[in-house]
Amino acid sequence: MEENVNVSIKEFINEFLIKSIGKLVDAEFHYYSFIIIGQGIEFLGSLFDDQPFEKHISDGYRFKNALSKNLFPNSFYKQNQDWLYNNFRCSLIHQIRPSNELLLTSNSINKYPEEKHLKKLEGSDKRVIIIEFLYRDFKKACEKVIKMIERNDSQLDQEKIKENYLNIFSIDLNGVNYEVTGSTYTRLSVYKN
Repeated sequence: MEENVNVSIKEFINEFLIKSIGKLVDAEFHYYSFIIIGQGIEFLGSLFDDQPFEKHISDGYRFKNALSKNLFPNSFYKQNQDWLYNNFRCSLIHQIRPSNELLLTSNSINKYPEEKHLKKLEGSDKRVIIIEFLYRDFKKACEKVIKMIERNDSQLDQEKIKENYLNIFSIDLNGVNYEVTGSTYTRLSVYKN
């Protein structure tokens, strides 16, 4: 028997962006957390435009859009959108490594002090991002978007907000149920071998 769970945008932000990334950070999977936060920022930005989620919008529009909306508590994010797009988001998404202008670290493992977050390393042109504080700021941005959703804020694309963003369902394959995830739910025809 197939069961379908519809995941709204609000639930997706809460469960997948806030809670799941938080678990990664807590479990000290920091490197992967940086990468996923970069994608998460872009996702938040997509909620403010009227284009389908699937549409590719070039030049970092969605990533920068999220940073321009005052979602993040620190003005650095808004003031350095291009730098963050090029050196954080693009380098991590396309190369799975930081750019030459970026250093990634943590407070929990490396004891890197909070006051150095987003600052340039002394005597260097490299800027440091500390995962625990990036996650804290990202979480606050996500929570702001959730509040915007709850009050039907006109800045958000209301058609997107009403969509089921993700579907989790089970399929029966030879008498065994498997949970699968898809962007849309359609009854699957499963053939026995």
